[in-house]
Amino acid sequence: MNWLFRSRLRHPLFPALAVTLAEPRVSRCAVLAGRLDELGRAAVRGTRVSRSVCVLCNLDEPPLRSADRAALWAWFQVPIYRLLLDPAGRLAGYECEALDGFHLDSSVFRAEVRVRGASLEQTPCPCGRPGPRLVERTVSAAA
Repeated sequence: MNWLFRSRLRHPLFPALAVTLAEPRVSRCAVLAGRLDELGRAAVRGTRVSRSVCVLCNLDEPPLRSADRAALWAWFQVPIYRLLLDPAGRLAGYECEALDGFHLDSSVFRAEVRVRGASLEQTPCPCGRPGPRLVERTVSAAA
């Protein structure tokens, strides 16, 4: 199924960069994309990344934990971004360097996406980009 992403998945901040999926065996790439478990397997295989790692996630998945981000950084030592996929597997939103929610595609915003624990924001992102964002609210865990 991952082969479906090859033709349409692009790095949101650097669309000219080729995105390599984590599942096939690859030793070096500029941008590596995959689910968290696939990225872990790629790290074990010794995959090296020069620009960034994109964690693919669905609308219903919880936010990436701090421990997961720390592990990804330890494995690859490049910036970590999440890419939000719609139910059809298309890019619906992306996380920028500010790590403050997802910048949404305008068609996703018009569809009024609802994600538990998140709200739609119209204010500019701390990175300076305007447009709608899906901002996740942190929920403190009870002791």
